[in-house]
Amino acid sequence: MTKALYPGTFDPMTLGHQDIITRAAAFCEELYIGVAAGHHKQTLFSLEERSAMAQDIIEELGLSARVKVLPYEGLLVDLCRKHNISLIIRGVRSVGDFEYEYRLAAMNHHLADEIETLFMLPSERFAFLSSSLVRESAKLGGDVSALLAPKIKKNLLDKLGSQKNYV
Repeated sequence: MTKALYPGTFDPMTLGHQDIITRAAAFCEELYIGVAAGHHKQTLFSLEERSAMAQDIIEELGLSARVKVLPYEGLLVDLCRKHNISLIIRGVRSVGDFEYEYRLAAMNHHLADEIETLFMLPSERFAFLSSSLVRESAKLGGDVSALLAPKIKKNLLDKLGSQKNYV
């Protein structure tokens, strides 16, 4: 049985993430969405909020039978081992992404050589898209409707509206 993990902070989950999830679910018997605590970056949404939004998206996509959300802290390879996952899926938008993701994949392979990494390109229309770009655009009043599911957009605008430094 092919079990795969698509990890990220998903702060927030964009249509680009949804694109990778939908396509990855087509070739995995079980797909886990690993929502990272994000110790290396300050997130706008809490781990619980990001996990709940990911779960909402999985249900909206009709994938909840085969796709599960796993919030986590710590090493990705430890999460994979705990759930008997042998494949990590990473989205790569650019050469810069590839260089960073390649180093992560190499370290993960060093730590757990039984776990492989598969790089997936997003669909062309999402190649520029990142959560940080969406957050910044929304914060400055840009229309992010074409980049997020409606529920995620509402959560983002509500969260930004509740912050004192919202522009």
